[in-house]
Amino acid sequence: MDTITTRPRKQKSAEALPDVFVSSNKTNILETEPYQNRLKRLMDWRRQARIAQAPNRAEMAIDEDFYDGIQLDDKDIKVMQDRNQPPVIFNVIANTVNWILGTERRARIDSRVLPRTKDDVFTAKTKTKLMKYTLDCSKGEYERSFAFEECVKAGLGWVETAVRSDGGEPIFIRAERWRNMWFDHLGLSQDSSDWRFVIREKWVDLDIAVAMFPDREGALTQAAEATNALYPYLPDDIGATDVASEMDLETGLDALFGGSHNGMRRRIKLIESWYRVPADVQIMRQRDNDTPYGALNGVIYRKDNEDHRYLVNGGYFTTTNARMLTVRNAIWTPGVYLQDILTPYNHNQFPFTPMFCYRRKRDNMPYGVIRNLRDPQSDLNKRRSRALVLLTSNKVIMDKGAVDNKVEAYEEVNRPDGMVEVNPNKRFDVVKEQALAAAHVEMARDDERFINNISGVTPELSGQNARDLSGVAIGKLQNQGQVTQGVYFDNLYYSVQHEGEVRLSLIEQFCDQQKQYRITGDEQKDEFVHINSVTPEGKIDNDIIRAKADFVVGKQDFRESIRQSMLETLSQLVINLSGSMPQVALALIDMVIDMMDDVPNKDEIVSRIRKITGYSGPEDTMTPEEKEEVQKETEAKQQQQRQETQIQQVMIQLKMATEQADAAGKMARAEKDKVDSSLKKIEAFIKAMEMAGAIKVAPQLAREAASITQEGAQEPETAE
Repeated sequence: MDTITTRPRKQKSAEALPDVFVSSNKTNILETEPYQNRLKRLMDWRRQARIAQAPNRAEMAIDEDFYDGIQLDDKDIKVMQDRNQPPVIFNVIANTVNWILGTERRARIDSRVLPRTKDDVFTAKTKTKLMKYTLDCSKGEYERSFAFEECVKAGLGWVETAVRSDGGEPIFIRAERWRNMWFDHLGLSQDSSDWRFVIREKWVDLDIAVAMFPDREGALTQAAEATNALYPYLPDDIGATDVASEMDLETGLDALFGGSHNGMRRRIKLIESWYRVPADVQIMRQRDNDTPYGALNGVIYRKDNEDHRYLVNGGYFTTTNARMLTVRNAIWTPGVYLQDILTPYNHNQFPFTPMFCYRRKRDNMPYGVIRNLRDPQSDLNKRRSRALVLLTSNKVIMDKGAVDNKVEAYEEVNRPDGMVEVNPNKRFDVVKEQALAAAHVEMARDDERFINNISGVTPELSGQNARDLSGVAIGKLQNQGQVTQGVYFDNLYYSVQHEGEVRLSLIEQFCDQQKQYRITGDEQKDEFVHINSVTPEGKIDNDIIRAKADFVVGKQDFRESIRQSMLETLSQLVINLSGSMPQVALALIDMVIDMMDDVPNKDEIVSRIRKITGYSGPEDTMTPEEKEEVQKETEAKQQQQRQETQIQQVMIQLKMATEQADAAGKMARAEKDKVDSSLKKIEAFIKAMEMAGAIKVAPQLAREAASITQEGAQEPETAE
């Protein structure tokens, strides 16, 4: 890795790591006319947002109530009670939403940082590890899931990515409730890039507010309220009442516990606005690629920043004039202006990332999955309740005077073992509405099927299908359901991408000190990463802010898509090649594992496979030490392979020699048998010649020999 020589970096002061609320020492400036005019504009923006968003926010609150089982209002409950109907709730929505939330939690989203130049590959790999480190320290995966939960239920979730100075790791990620947030509804973008403002309102205890702004203690104490509610109602907001946020009214029960407001916590609402205003600024531009602090290229030049002054005065950077929208941070409470500063972050973005489920095209208002499920859910509850009443009640048709006591007759009819005495010649019929009850139950089932179909969480998708279908048919039905959910999962990817870009910018801005981080993998294997290490020569190794990088999301595909088909095809190919061409299969196995997004510790597995095979991925550029280690392992492997090859050749030669020796032995035995046969023939010929000579001397021997030969040729008779 290339190193650069630069001056030692000083530890940043606490003021350089601002939290959400930072006390301002320029309160006198905030009281001047220009700042008061700006405050008036911010208050107008807030009022416009509250008025425009209040009706939809009320619907968002109702959406969340439906998930929590609050599905009947007081009017519906009274009507049911008047009809003697039980106010029952069959919460199908909760199970549907839980499946969506469980899917997101089951398949976490992976990410990585890519370099912009070849020389920054190693630093980009370190930044990837730091991104995971900051995510783990903040429990970021859980915070992201909390935001996604509000996104699915209410339609909008928020993730805050910022820096704090209260100790511990400065960069943090956390979810923020939508009830505390207002946004510029006139902006069209999903990532807030064209919004003018984002507002967060929070109730905090008075002592905490005074600790943040000690110079405004008197004004804060005067503005504080004695309250014991989560979302208190404020009279100053009467013109823009938001039932989703100002919905808790103080009750007269306080007098039962020592008097009104006695012992209540003194709290105050702080309004935090991040807003954009056009301004003439200077932009920093690096002179060449070897310029230190290359991550500062393109950021706003701040004269009060020591690093900025050093780089510009030292000739490493130049500045250019520009007119642009700059992000500022203002904090106030009704009647008290507390802070108005330029954003402390180089990315010049809002620290809040919105996570939308759906957006209404008419007015850009967000809504979630539950919004379109509320009507069938309400109809389902009412029909189930009505069917239950019809099944448990009886209708009586009778003549006047059929019974002596109607009340007793009514009670007896509705008992399972009731008995009614009827006067003679009078009609008294008990009618059971079984058919009507069955019709209500069937229509309730239609409502349930509609909820499943419109949400995409079908029985096939959740593995509850009982129909006799083939695996291919069930797979196609599951694919259709997953495609329905592609919209809000894609919005989730978009939000994660934007949040990752913001967090990467914070890492490049604030992780500029020498430090060691411990990265824990899925196998609980600890890896220690050193950044900004200063060598004895005064150089900085693994310089985080040497250059910028790009954040990308490794999407977990929630659909049975082309990627899954490619994985299955490639896996089958490797299996087929493992028998005939094992070397080719070994060279492809790392690609198969790399395509499996749901495999735990996938990167470590791929890395080990590539070390064994000696191959490297397209994104891998190793350090000299890693290259040397891999080279040694490769050479040792090649030497072992050569030795194994030599042993195999020797074994083959020994086998061939053995086979040749066996063949020669067989030939020798065949020759020996042939010689023995010839000798026997010669011996028999000699004996025949001797016999012929004897016969010639004594002819009578020939007749005796012929007689013996004839007797031997005859078969002996078998005794009975």
